[in-house]
Amino acid sequence: MLKRHHEEAREIMESVKLKNQENVKKDFLPPKVKGFRLIKTIKHPMFGNTAFLMQYKGNLFTFFRTSFLKANGTLDGVNFDSQFGRRKWNNQPLGYEIIPERYVESVRRNAGFLASTYLLSEDTKTGILLSKKGKMPTTNQMYDELLVPCRNFAIKESMFDSELQYGACYDTIGEWLIETGTITEEEWCKNSTSLGNYYNSKKSYREVCPNGYRKEWMLGGVIDNLAGNVSEWTQEQDGTTVTRRIIRGGCHINNGNSKGSEVSSRNSMPISMLSCTTGERLVIFLK
Repeated sequence: MLKRHHEEAREIMESVKLKNQENVKKDFLPPKVKGFRLIKTIKHPMFGNTAFLMQYKGNLFTFFRTSFLKANGTLDGVNFDSQFGRRKWNNQPLGYEIIPERYVESVRRNAGFLASTYLLSEDTKTGILLSKKGKMPTTNQMYDELLVPCRNFAIKESMFDSELQYGACYDTIGEWLIETGTITEEEWCKNSTSLGNYYNSKKSYREVCPNGYRKEWMLGGVIDNLAGNVSEWTQEQDGTTVTRRIIRGGCHINNGNSKGSEVSSRNSMPISMLSCTTGERLVIFLK
């Protein structure tokens, strides 16, 4: 009996060891997905390949690798033991968010997910969502007006699903930026002025600027206008209230060092509200 327990313990330790090796392996390869073309690989001296810029039908997406991140995120709002998940920044309370298990499993299996590199814009002729440099982010849309177009982006695809971003995706990107040394936790949580288009930013645009307007606002070369410019809808609810959702990131009429405007901030907005300072971002989960 004791021998069997020792053998089981050894097997568990070997499994953990292999998992840790996977977490830091430096030859991590980009996912192979029909229709996606690799544009650029982001390498880190410690973690190896941590992100990939990928093009799909002229749209730019970033694959964020999650398997090297600290397991300090939460999927249920209670247990903070996941590499992919929401984080509680500045002790702000979390809302309520349930992510379908198939998406959680997709992130685990593929060691990451894709997010639109740019804020979403819309093709005025077709209504198709775009993630392109030079386009103006789409604003003044109610929450329910966004869900179907975001899901329909991948409606004809067999290899991936698309969604309006979850709070878990937003916070995982933040954790990625901090752990790769792209930004500091102070910049993420306290003073985000230098990270984007805020009212008090250096060379502030003082209104909604087009995607890719300033190179320095493309954080780490992988995610544009995350801070400032326009805040971003997420699927995270304000508590269990279904009529309000959490928006993230602050906007151009805010100062980046004001409480509630930093890039990590969570603010509540009615799903029926139209806002000229709120846009959206698309996320993709591989099947």
